[in-house]
Amino acid sequence: MTAPMPVGVREVDLRDPAQCARITAFVEVTDGGTPFHLPAWSLAVQDGCGQRAHYLVSEREGAIVGVLPLTEMRSSMFGRALVSTGFALMAAYRVTRSKSCRWGLGTLRCGSAAPR
Repeated sequence: MTAPMPVGVREVDLRDPAQCARITAFVEVTDGGTPFHLPAWSLAVQDGCGQRAHYLVSEREGAIVGVLPLTEMRSSMFGRALVSTGFALMAAYRVTRSKSCRWGLGTLRCGSAAPR
């Protein structure tokens, strides 16, 4: 049996329309994908609220296998933090499932993954 190819994680430049289209295509065919996982949502929150959008993707052999939309929140009371997509319900990371990629789906809360 051969070992599965490693998964890489990188931040996406949301100013790149080609990258946004790849993510959108992935979210649209992934079970549990919601509008809150789309780059358009992250960009709308960024433009409307001034909170910077960050978007991580996991890739294996050039194909997206997971996405994690994040919002950089800044507050004089709470400081600076990366949180799961701003102003979204149930926005969690999304991954594909295969024999070589067995990840659970969860919601990020307070910096840790909590199963749904």
